[in-house]
Amino acid sequence: MTFVIADRVKETSVSTGTGPLTLAGASVGFQGFSGVCAVGDTLFYGLQAVDSGGAPTGQWECGLGTYSAANTLTRTQVTSSSSAGALVALAAGSKEVFITMPAKQAGWARERIFDDSVSYFVSPTGSNTNSGLDPATPFLTVQAAVNAVALLDMEHASSARIYVADGNYNQTVLLKPYLGGVAPVIVGNEATPGSVTIEGFSNTVRGAGRWDVEYLKVQNTDYGLRCVGSGNALHCVGIEFGTGLTTSHISAADGGFVSATSGVILDGAASHVSALDGGKVTIGGFVTVGASVSITTFAEARGCGIVDAQFHATSLGANTVTGMRYKVSANGVIYTDGTTGAAFFPGTTAGVAETGGQYI
Repeated sequence: MTFVIADRVKETSVSTGTGPLTLAGASVGFQGFSGVCAVGDTLFYGLQAVDSGGAPTGQWECGLGTYSAANTLTRTQVTSSSSAGALVALAAGSKEVFITMPAKQAGWARERIFDDSVSYFVSPTGSNTNSGLDPATPFLTVQAAVNAVALLDMEHASSARIYVADGNYNQTVLLKPYLGGVAPVIVGNEATPGSVTIEGFSNTVRGAGRWDVEYLKVQNTDYGLRCVGSGNALHCVGIEFGTGLTTSHISAADGGFVSATSGVILDGAASHVSALDGGKVTIGGFVTVGASVSITTFAEARGCGIVDAQFHATSLGANTVTGMRYKVSANGVIYTDGTTGAAFFPGTTAGVAETGGQYI
């Protein structure tokens, strides 16, 4: 199914009532619907009833239509009409039916995606003047692809994915609001996530919703993965935490939510995971420590923040983590699996629970 936009498409019809329109052939100087539509395609249509001399009789309608069968247009959704916006019960006589752009849609700032999915591509050899819609014409930056997704209306899309080619992208990506129920996915290299390096992801714009990030390395910024604001979420798989992350590998605050699984820690930070002021972080699966690192506080929850690590396990091998295991305060909560007690998180200094904090 494709959403069709085409010029000079007009046919006649003598259909009556509120049902589908049987199209009776192209008007002089115009092309027929069958020349631009396949069965199942959608389009914006207009129709008007005319007399024998071609003058309008007063019945008219605009809306979203479906080319439901050969030479048949189903009036799927009316946007405006001579019947106060309702489906018009067409009287006997001739009608002109055409592809158009209803006024309500002409003012719509987003491109509507009616296909099953939309994909963008990013490469160090790309350009932000490209369309980004094909591996041969990729964007240069991940931010350009995020901006492109943010301009779409994805209510009818099944997926939105950004594929990032191997390379070093010296940027912190600001995730933005989008329209639709599909969580966009940013994908690096599943086989070798470290081949794709980015300075970090920040989901801090109000209303940005959920974004998924998979199989790449974050490095050289304050936060690797940061989510702030109620309703904003980051779901992350296979992330490597590289050098230069000064504040936190993973952080959620002010109602933001981050879930992360199967990560790899390659360098230290002030904290591996922090949940502050009502933020929540869920970490699960095996998190591998790929080098001996110094992390001031491995897990921190403060100000009603929650760290849920019930399904988390740390794989150290021969490596060590220097620093405090956890700190929970000001009614923050840290959940563990309840079996390893104070040694659940790695570190060389005992954790602390203070000022109403709960370590469970």
